[in-house]
Parts: sequence; structure tokens; C-alpha cells
Amino acid sequence: MEELNCEKCGVLIEWAGVGRKPKYCLDHRQKQGADKVTPTSRRKVSTQKSLEVLRAELTQTLQGAGALLLAVDRYDGLVVIQGAPKLVDALISLAEINPNFRKFLEGGAKSVIWMQLGTALAAVLVPILAHHSMVPVDEKTAYQLFHGPIPDGVLGEPTRPEPTRPEPTPAPAPVEPEPSEEIPDNFIPVE
Repeated sequence: MEELNCEKCGVLIEWAGVGRKPKYCLDHRQKQGADKVTPTSRRKVSTQKSLEVLRAELTQTLQGAGALLLAVDRYDGLVVIQGAPKLVDALISLAEINPNFRKFLEGGAKSVIWMQLGTALAAVLVPILAHHSMVPVDEKTAYQLFHGPIPDGVLGEPTRPEPTRPEPTPAPAPVEPEPSEEIPDNFIPVE
């Protein structure tokens, strides 16, 4: 056994040589944890979002969902996008009076990140797939759904082979009457 002294009071501490060497006696060891100041990172911080932040996230989520839906069904996508602000207003009103519903919305609003990713991917994939006729939307419409008007010169007219025109046929030669055996009276032979 090894003998050590407490760093606070100097009392003799016996150590059996197993584990970590003690720095403090039993009296000071228990008080040591109480003397420590908790760092700010461990203090409980309110994680509630302001309602305006929540409103913005929900609006962005619904409009992102509408943009994705536009690629599948234009009408349905427009309905979701146009209806998003009123729906978000109603959800926020309910969140103001119901704390449980507010927690639910705050947890669900994390999906904004996934919606942003999905929208960004769709903005790239859908126009490309439309350009190669792999989705039921033409390339011009697909581009405009995500990016607005197409800049001049980006989509040229598709290069189609010129239609082959038939060779003009020569006009038929005038048909001369077959010589007959009879010689007319006014015929003068040329020499």
C-alpha cells in the first residue's frame, strides 16, 4: 500500500495501487463535484424556435413539396404552392395555443433540409430527364418549372434531318405524231 496526501487538507490517504491515484480524501472528494462550475455548453438552453422561424421553415417545406409535385402533376403542384401560405398561417395559429402541437411542428420542420435537397435534385434531374423524353413533360416546361424563363439560345430548334425532296422529273417530250404512209399534197421534200 502506498500513502498519499489529500491536495486540499493534507490528510493521509491509503492507496492499494489499483486504479487511478486519488488526489483527495473522502471528505473533499465528494465536495469536489459541487465546487465545479458547469460550462455553458452543458446548461439547458431553450430549443424552441420563434414562431416566425417556424413559419418560414414550414412555408419553405410546403412550397418545396409543391415544386416536386409540379414535375408529376402541374395542377396539384400549383395547388400546394398557392395554398401553402394559408395552411402555414393556420398551423402557426394552432401552435400558438397548443404547446404539444408546436413541438410536433418543430420536430417536423427539420424535414426542410430534406425538402431542399429533394427540390435541388429535382431541379437538375427533371429537366435533364425531360430533355431525353424520360418523363411526361417537355424539356421547355420542365426547365421553366424550376428555373424560370429559358435564356435565348439554350434550346435551339432540334436538329432534324432535312426532308428529302424528290428529284424533279424532266418534262415529258412532246409527242410527235407517227408518220403516216400518206404524204400530204402540200409536202415539199428538203434536200
